[in-house]
Amino acid sequence: MADSESAPCLNTALIPKRSMTARGRRTRPSLTFPVSLVALLLLWHLVVVGFRVPLYILPTPGATLVALWNGLTANPLTAGSLLFHVGVTLRGAALGFIVGGTTGVLLGVLIGESKALERILMPYAVGLQSVPKIAIAPLVMIWFGYGLPSTVVLTALLTFFPLLINTYSGLNVVERDYLLLMRGLRASRWQTLWWVKVPSALPMIFAGIDLAIVYSLLGAVVAEFVSGSAGIGVVIIKYQYINDTAGVFAALMTLSATAIVLHSIVRLLERRAIFWRKRDAHKQITATA
Repeated sequence: MADSESAPCLNTALIPKRSMTARGRRTRPSLTFPVSLVALLLLWHLVVVGFRVPLYILPTPGATLVALWNGLTANPLTAGSLLFHVGVTLRGAALGFIVGGTTGVLLGVLIGESKALERILMPYAVGLQSVPKIAIAPLVMIWFGYGLPSTVVLTALLTFFPLLINTYSGLNVVERDYLLLMRGLRASRWQTLWWVKVPSALPMIFAGIDLAIVYSLLGAVVAEFVSGSAGIGVVIIKYQYINDTAGVFAALMTLSATAIVLHSIVRLLERRAIFWRKRDAHKQITATA
C-alpha cells in the first residue's frame, strides 16, 4: 500500500525536473557552430599553404577576411560597399518573394479546395517548375527589360512552386477526426479551412517559406548575373573579371550570411506562429516522465 501511494509522488517529482532539463538544453548556447567554423578556416589555411595553391585559385582565409572587412566597412551608400549591394539584392529578392510566395499560397489553397482546379492547373505548375530558370532568364530580360522588373519576375518564378506544393500538401494532411468534428458542428467550408486546415498546414507552409527565402536570393543573383547594374551578382562578376578571388569569396560569404539571417528570422516567426507545437512537445515530455 505504501508503494502504491509513493509511486505517483515520485513521478510528479520527476516531471518538472526532466522538463527543466530539456528547457535548459534549449537555452544553453551551443558552441558547435563557432568551433566548426574555426576548424574549417584552419583546414582551409593549411590546404592553401601546404599544397601551395595559387591565390588566384583559392585565397587564404586571411585574404578573404580582409576583403570582407574592406567591403563591409566601406561607405554603405557607395558601390564599393558590400552592404550597398546586399541591399540591392535583398530588394529584388523581397519583391519577388512577396509576388511569387503570395501567388503560390493562394493558388495552393485553391487547388487544395477544388479537385477540378487541381486537375487543370497542377500539370502547368509542374511543367513550369521543370524548366530551368537560368535557361529562361534571357527571355525574361527580353520581355520585362533590364533591372528590377526582370529580377522580380525571375525570383517570383523560383519562389512560387515551393509554396504552392507545400500549401497544397499541408491542406491535405489534416487529421480526419478534426474534419469529422467540424462536420458534426455544422461548420461551413470556409470555417473548416480557416480554423482547421490552415493551422494544420502552417508547419509545411513555413517549410516552403524557408526554402523560398533561399530561392529568392538565388533568383536575384542569377538575374544580376544577366542584366544587373548592382547587387551581389554584379560584385561576383566584377571580381571574377579581375581575378580577385578573395573578393569573390567575400561576396559569397556575405550572401551566405544574409541567407542564414533570413533563415533564422523565418524560424523565429514559425515558433511564434505555431505556438501550440511547444505545448504538444511539453505534453509528450511530461507523458514520458
